[in-house]
Amino acid sequence: MYKREREACGVFLKRDHALGAWFFTGADALLALFLCAAFAAGEPDSLSRSLADTISKSAPAARWDSAASLDKMVVTGTRTQRSIKDNPGTVFVVSREQIASSPANNVSDILLYQPGLIVQRSVGMGEGVPTNINLRGVPPATAASRTLILVDGIPTNAVGTPFLILNEIPMESIDRVEIVEGPYSGLYGPNALGGVVNIITRNPAPGWHGAVSGGGFPGFYDVDGEGSMSLGRFSLLVNAAARGIDNWTGSDTVHHTAYNIDRTTNSDNYGYYDRRFFGKLGCALSSRATLTLQARYFDSNLGFGYTEYGTPPSKISIGGQKFLVGPSLKVNVTPSLDLKVAGYFGTVSGTFSSQRSGADTSTISAGSIWKSLSNDIDLDAQATMKLGNHNTLTAGFDLLDNIINFGALRDPATGEILPDPTDSTKLADSTNKSMINGGIYAQDEMRLGRFIGIAGARLDYNSAFGAAVCPKLGIVYKQNDMLRFKLSAGRAFRAPSLGELYMPDLPINSSSTLVSNPTLVPEYILTVDGGPELEVLKLMSIRLSGFYNYMNDLITQRVITTYLEDLLSNAQLSHKNIENAWSAGAEACVEMHVTRWGMFFFNYTYTRSENEQIHGALDYIPEHAFNTGIYFARSFGPITVSGSILEDFVGDRDYLDWQKGVLDTTRPLPAKLQDLSPEYVTLPSYFRTDASVKVAWRMVWGEVQGLNLFNAHIVEEANTVAPPRFVEAKVGVKF
Repeated sequence: MYKREREACGVFLKRDHALGAWFFTGADALLALFLCAAFAAGEPDSLSRSLADTISKSAPAARWDSAASLDKMVVTGTRTQRSIKDNPGTVFVVSREQIASSPANNVSDILLYQPGLIVQRSVGMGEGVPTNINLRGVPPATAASRTLILVDGIPTNAVGTPFLILNEIPMESIDRVEIVEGPYSGLYGPNALGGVVNIITRNPAPGWHGAVSGGGFPGFYDVDGEGSMSLGRFSLLVNAAARGIDNWTGSDTVHHTAYNIDRTTNSDNYGYYDRRFFGKLGCALSSRATLTLQARYFDSNLGFGYTEYGTPPSKISIGGQKFLVGPSLKVNVTPSLDLKVAGYFGTVSGTFSSQRSGADTSTISAGSIWKSLSNDIDLDAQATMKLGNHNTLTAGFDLLDNIINFGALRDPATGEILPDPTDSTKLADSTNKSMINGGIYAQDEMRLGRFIGIAGARLDYNSAFGAAVCPKLGIVYKQNDMLRFKLSAGRAFRAPSLGELYMPDLPINSSSTLVSNPTLVPEYILTVDGGPELEVLKLMSIRLSGFYNYMNDLITQRVITTYLEDLLSNAQLSHKNIENAWSAGAEACVEMHVTRWGMFFFNYTYTRSENEQIHGALDYIPEHAFNTGIYFARSFGPITVSGSILEDFVGDRDYLDWQKGVLDTTRPLPAKLQDLSPEYVTLPSYFRTDASVKVAWRMVWGEVQGLNLFNAHIVEEANTVAPPRFVEAKVGVKF
């Protein structure tokens, strides 16, 4: 019964083969998709083998480097290396080829175009508090992160502080980025509530290699130098980079509009700089054992202008330094047993210069400076054992000790301890706190015919909150090599950070102070997601996925100001657990790889959410978002031209504004502050266009990058200055 369909498909393949390349018209693509989907449901094995054989013989060059492979190997979703096809979770990979062809200057630039992921980064390239990640309707926390950021499997979140250091790794050292959506506390512990982003660095090629690049425009510079070697048993990769911009607002003055108050300030102290170092030393102790030592250093400073009061006015800025060093040992004990033992020591210091309220609400504001120091000590071990041809067992443990010193609020000029912003009768306190989290986990990967199943669980013990169990289940049904169905479910928890629990009162600006809450309890999430994946002719992939998140005791923001009249002049913002919240939606992703030159992609995410206490949407979650673009790379003799054109759309987002409720003259104010309800404010949707063109000739290359080309002002978060359009020219040489 399949004879006629096979002949039709054969004619389609032979015709394109005669042309010497695969060219899809709209009708051809739809016909191929329809026929292959019909065959996949009807006669799986023989047809998939036939198509695969025909493709491999007639178009062996139908690849765009490794990015064209729809069978990428990933490690993040299961902690073991496996095909992305066989991973039951939702995993996306940004390859080295995509990174090199994109205009990305940061890891956050790379993440912008991934489905289900919104980056709230209101200061352009700047690193600091404003960098937040919203993953599949799981909102970021005010003073912590719900997305775990890894570098080669090592956590890089600034634990216990409100600082999320996302961009510390120089771009030239990155091999790929793996994004796993959904709760992964079952493998990675309590910080993986919303998902995991794993930045995987390159391994040195044999021999000696080096590269130097630089770029910029007036007021901006970006330089990078890298060296690597792989000789015998030793390998080394070293990268150092520096960049800075004197005015990230891109304008002479900054206009602020908030709460019916319009004001304009000059753009002094709206600058940014960072210094980045990354090193990785490897040694093959034997044919079965490898020792790796990784070291990282990051230093940054981000300016937010000056205070409007005081003599002289004080700078508003965020500064941070981070140092991390850690070894890892991998041993192949037997052909069926692998062991890994690793650990690291990391230290993060943060400085926040801002404004503070006076002794009472009638006095003007003056400058203040606050510093924190966080030390992390981590140890983990993992064993992976193959039990025959159908089972792989993974088990391990990890232990993290976070020790943090929250310094007292001080005068930036004299260094004297300032009065407590919430109680002028006493001085601000410094606080030393620590928290230990340890966990053991086990996972079994099973193959039964066309089914691949993964079952795992993790038991965590937190020194402040006790024990929690997080299971993770997943299944893949492979109809054939072209069509798969995936389903996964999991439970995760996040213990409140030390910053949320104990950080001393921190002035955010002249009218707001962030206050900790030691009564917080852990938050939990239960997630179910899944859908079909279809691969067409090894050139196109289509992925559909639905998801549902149910969150208990989600930590959100609240106002604890005593008097209504103080809400505008000295609002005290803190954290609270709400009873329940949920988010749900769907993702559709298409990738098409075009012979010998590149790939096209499109993804769309639909998300709904509700804070069940307020009966409204969770903060900053757009109902509609999509990304599209092309990556291209083509060689013309010794010359290679590569680049990309990328488009990002983020729809309207609502957020709760407590201070706006006071300014709403259409409704009477309640007698008690706790009876005041916040109002929703809607941020407008926006488009963002990025593009780059790179020309390489032998060892020399030049590139032009453009970010946010057609929309000079994008509002990502409330009451912030959005980054303007950005253009950069770069040159480099490899040797």
